[in-house]
Amino acid sequence: MRARAQKENDLEIRILHMSPDSPYLSEDRARVLGKQRAKWVRDIQYVSDQIMEVSGSVENVRVLAHKEPFVWRLFIFDNEVFVSAYLHSTKNDEKAPVYRIQEGTNSLYSAFRNYYNHLWFLYSEVEASHGSSYDGISAKEQNSLPNEAIQPTS
Repeated sequence: MRARAQKENDLEIRILHMSPDSPYLSEDRARVLGKQRAKWVRDIQYVSDQIMEVSGSVENVRVLAHKEPFVWRLFIFDNEVFVSAYLHSTKNDEKAPVYRIQEGTNSLYSAFRNYYNHLWFLYSEVEASHGSSYDGISAKEQNSLPNEAIQPTS
């Protein structure tokens, strides 16, 4: 029982979710994708609200909002990542394939993990400088990120 409690205390969940204020949710982009911008933003805000409601009372859950385009959907667990690309303008979660990539030599795992860590660090800094209801990144997390995750990209 003690080992299980220790394991749960070590658990950390970081969620990086689209901000309803993203420039990629513009009226023009919505029109190109055949969407109604107001509904699109409402749907994203709904998911954000649900994440905050569920995670608000749970320890070790941190949530940040990002303003990146819809390119990848990433679920990272210890030594594997599940990756899906946004290939379809509607029902992407039902239609797009999901790839399981394990950590290892010549694996894309580290590239996706470093990309996620880079975005996490970037949006943690944004939230810290502007204030937010999101928890963001802790000093411990910042110090534990790999160097390639915090270097500026060109």
